[in-house]
Amino acid sequence: IPPVARRCRSQGMRTVQIPPLVRLKALAKAFKVPPRDLVNSLPGAQKRWGRIHCRLLGKEYVFQSLREVVVPFEEASHLAPRFRVTAELDALEPDVDLALGAGGQPTVVVLGHFDHGKTTLLDTLRRLTGPRGGVGEGLLTRFVDGELGGATQDIRTCDVPLGLIGQPDQTLTFIDTPGQELFFRARSTGCVAADAAVLVVDAVAGVGLQTDEAVGCVESLGLPVVVALNKMDKARPEDVARTTDELRHFAALESVPIIPISALSATNVDNLLAELQSALPPATKHPPNTLASEAMGLVLNARRSRGSGKELSVLVRSGSLDVGDQFLTADTLGKVRSIVNSEGRRVDSLGPGMAGQVVYASKRPPIMSPVGEPWVKASPERLGHILDLRLATTEFAHARVDEAAPTTPRERPEVELTPVILKARTQGHLATLMDDLEDEEYLKVVLARTGNVQTSDVDLARDCGATVYFFDVGFEKPVRKHAEKTSVPVKQFETLESLLGAVRSDALLVDHTAPPPSTRTVREGGA
Repeated sequence: IPPVARRCRSQGMRTVQIPPLVRLKALAKAFKVPPRDLVNSLPGAQKRWGRIHCRLLGKEYVFQSLREVVVPFEEASHLAPRFRVTAELDALEPDVDLALGAGGQPTVVVLGHFDHGKTTLLDTLRRLTGPRGGVGEGLLTRFVDGELGGATQDIRTCDVPLGLIGQPDQTLTFIDTPGQELFFRARSTGCVAADAAVLVVDAVAGVGLQTDEAVGCVESLGLPVVVALNKMDKARPEDVARTTDELRHFAALESVPIIPISALSATNVDNLLAELQSALPPATKHPPNTLASEAMGLVLNARRSRGSGKELSVLVRSGSLDVGDQFLTADTLGKVRSIVNSEGRRVDSLGPGMAGQVVYASKRPPIMSPVGEPWVKASPERLGHILDLRLATTEFAHARVDEAAPTTPRERPEVELTPVILKARTQGHLATLMDDLEDEEYLKVVLARTGNVQTSDVDLARDCGATVYFFDVGFEKPVRKHAEKTSVPVKQFETLESLLGAVRSDALLVDHTAPPPSTRTVREGGA
């Protein structure tokens, strides 16, 4: 990251701005000294077997080459006086502020247990209030028509104008979240992005596991909440009394409005919207960002499609995101090529509170998943510096030597790991799968990637003896024939839950006590 230098003539020293972590070559350029001279000034600097060893912040670090050496600001500031330089910290990273910008559409997250009627409620609101369509679903008449396995498997958004309560000029952005236990990450992302929450509860079934989880989530974030007591067309008075009593036992729900509705017949949904609007916090002016952030928001999902390429489902919280803008999220530096809004229409810009599908171009493949991460829009130069800082942070962490580790590794019995390849439509799906399989010690995820099953996936599975499991992506005929020819098992599933069940069942059939064949190699793949 090239620091910005300015001369302080009164003191006869230069002042340079240094980020929290800076590459050695950039620091040498700021100090106006050769990199090799600077590296010799680092504490405990030695070169052994072509690698550079040094002690930074009291810890041992090993870098593969001079180019990879990363220096923390604290060490750089100690070195600076030797070269007649004063170092100042440049934080670079913008403050993450997801407060809604002035004049923006408030965002409402819809939470609740599986099959309590969240998606049906949104479909009813969309049917009654305006244009059809939603992010990630094209121009479907109803969200439920596009659900695999009869269940919401993804996070998605839609716009709902408040014409039902006499305010057609005001619009709310709703975030629909899955209700199954697997999708905790998606529900957390929706809550972080929201200004208020609607908790949908089946009046007949009562409080479920994810109802409890949702209450804890909105309570921890301090979100205003309105309870929609659904399926009143089927509930008996005693059901309503029991479920209401269960809800009032939560401290966070003791005094919140509980609105009886029927999402299927649209009964009382206008009163639900009125209560929701009353619960929204008053609009506040978004404070200016001191680190030159022009716009900020949250990434709800990510995918790669054959037709359009790399896509992000984004929510704008402040400023605007326009076609042609550059943005940064996690380690993805992209340029917006096109935008589709929540109504499924192509637009040139998204304002505060609006959600949409962004097709973008980027020069380097991402290492980190952007799902649930904030995105920021700023000048291309500053975004490049922030990205380099993030990459340097990762490299610095990997270069640290674990001094507590034993010098001679403890022998572990060799076990046969079950290799699997996962393919899914979005990175949100993959994150859900990886979260659930994280503690499975006998599984080895060889590759987890979005997009259709490809011939290369089949070849990789053949080479390492893996099974390919896929959800909601294509498996074209030529690839299918290649899999049959090479005897590679490729399995399709309609729900993530059934996919995970199959992975675990297949792993139980393997003798994990047998040593792995010496000829088998497993290659790592990125998400």
